Amino acid sequence: MDKDSTTPQPTDPRLRFPRNARLRRNADFQRVYREGSRERGRLITLVAAPNGTDESRLGVSVGRRFAKRAVDRNRAKRLMREAFRIERPTLPRGWDLVLIPANPQVQLTLEALRRELVLLTGKAASRRRPS
Repeated sequence: MDKDSTTPQPTDPRLRFPRNARLRRNADFQRVYREGSRERGRLITLVAAPNGTDESRLGVSVGRRFAKRAVDRNRAKRLMREAFRIERPTLPRGWDLVLIPANPQVQLTLEALRRELVLLTGKAASRRRPS
């Protein structure tokens, strides 16, 4: 930790984003879409399904409909991954989450994404408990 001990630093093990915290296989994405519940917010749509483990994993889906330019799609993906990475210790465990940006006209900011991610994940978890 740096001088300001209240702000977690990226080297803090709780804030890392390891490979096992990512959805990578198409089969995992398809299972989440098929079995998951959807929560729609102003910035993102969250699809959440229990994964039967002790850790939550993240997948991000940003299509061309959201933004024509690859640089804009990649920026949206980076912001959503960063929001998950920072909020990961506070999110419910045992869920696979897929984030989809909701509206291309709304400017995505990290703080707003963090708030909405926590809110939508809490709603999804309270609606359906993991098995």
